[in-house]
Amino acid sequence: MPERETLEGGPAAPGPDARRRLVGVALALGGAVVGAAVVLSVTRSDPDPVPAPPAAVSSDVRLVVTATADRPVAEDALWVDAVLLLAGGPDRATVTRVHRPGDSLDIRVPELPVELTPAEPFALVRLRIAPRDCRLADMWTPSARPFTVTWRSGDGRQRSGQGGDHDADMELAWLNHMDEVCAERGR
Repeated sequence: MPERETLEGGPAAPGPDARRRLVGVALALGGAVVGAAVVLSVTRSDPDPVPAPPAAVSSDVRLVVTATADRPVAEDALWVDAVLLLAGGPDRATVTRVHRPGDSLDIRVPELPVELTPAEPFALVRLRIAPRDCRLADMWTPSARPFTVTWRSGDGRQRSGQGGDHDADMELAWLNHMDEVCAERGR
């Protein structure tokens, strides 16, 4: 009888890329739930709304990505449909920019600037997303690193916040697109 036993296992544990994608998908599902809650809170009608006191009123802008757009892929870019939402007080906001800090992605939104008001609290937009630096884009996990939305509030102040709520299918579409484009470029 041998002094040591050798255990033979099954397949190797998933690598860092697989774990990164799994975590990304899990976070995307959480983001989708938050996005749905925001959409419901904005669209829910209250027959007798009670305005908040002026000190508590703030302009809060959200970006919810809804689907891959029906536009042909061009120049390594993926087009996605999204909704900009004004949530919060009776303020207005002029959205001027959607971006990612750093050099990983090139993000363009042709419809900007867009003004959101209590009378028109949402706007449909299309985002053009392309990898700028494939090494950095490969490390991007959309659910862990959301977009930054910049807007000018009703009082003229520049504000920004994180946005980009989306579901698991959108997360996979982004990651697959980045992988395909960067593979064609030779990383």
